[in-house]
Amino acid sequence: MKQIFVLLVFSLVFISCKQTIIEKPDDLIPPDKMEKVLYDLSLITAIKGVDIDALQKNNINPQEYLLKKYQIDSAQFSNSSVYYAAKNPEEYAKIFDKIKDKLQKEQKRIQDSINIERQKNQAKTDSLSKKSKKSSTPKKPILKSTSNVNDNKK
Repeated sequence: MKQIFVLLVFSLVFISCKQTIIEKPDDLIPPDKMEKVLYDLSLITAIKGVDIDALQKNNINPQEYLLKKYQIDSAQFSNSSVYYAAKNPEEYAKIFDKIKDKLQKEQKRIQDSINIERQKNQAKTDSLSKKSKKSSTPKKPILKSTSNVNDNKK
């Protein structure tokens, strides 16, 4: 997340400097691919925020992973980010809107799965509770009372 923030601040500096000319990089990452890279970056950032050990235990270097997965280098990513932010902010905003939508859909899908599992577990708990109540209800005694037995002896 810090990297994204620094990158955006860096981009804003370029935007504010009217005399600085930012040319389209020869190796500009296309918008659809940039969306995928930034989506994965946001997921990795979230993982790092929740459980950094998950990445370390699996020997995953997030930056290396992304660069290798998308066959890009850090300069290409940086140059593309700066270009989109400075020269094509509308496109960059669209990319981030798509990422936001994907993250919200994924969050809903996960929450729905969690709710389904909770309902299943609650149903199991309820059925076990009913079985337990049935087996623990007191039964009528089979033996006659001792007073009746004594009355029969007379």
